[in-house]
Amino acid sequence: MNLRIARLAPWPYLVLGAHGGRGLLLSQALTLFTTPVIYLAFDRLARRVTRGLAGVVRA
Repeated sequence: MNLRIARLAPWPYLVLGAHGGRGLLLSQALTLFTTPVIYLAFDRLARRVTRGLAGVVRA
């Protein structure tokens, strides 16, 4: 292996590690903000479905 390449080898891995960390932070932020929105949407959907089924059962 060339000595010059051996000295520069860690650099790309350090850059990828920094980008990987940023991606992880972005992923966590998106999850933090989208999970409640999805939960509320499914809650509203469940309320509509149960209201619709309550009318069918009574009739």
